Amino acid sequence: MNLILSEEFVEMDDLTVRKSLRRKGIGSHMQQFVMDSFPEHMVILVADGRGHTERDVSAPALSVFRI
Repeated sequence: MNLILSEEFVEMDDLTVRKSLRRKGIGSHMQQFVMDSFPEHMVILVADGRGHTERDVSAPALSVFRI
């Protein structure tokens, strides 16, 4: 995972979990750690939509989620 910091935002990019370790809450814990570490910042998760999850292979090319 890469974090891109600015005065107001923390952007989470390239958050990945090894396929054999998915569905165990690891990604959620990583996201929560970032949010807890930067309480004064808006945290943004960038999803590239390349179909990395089994649930949504038809995601848009680029999505930005405020979390």
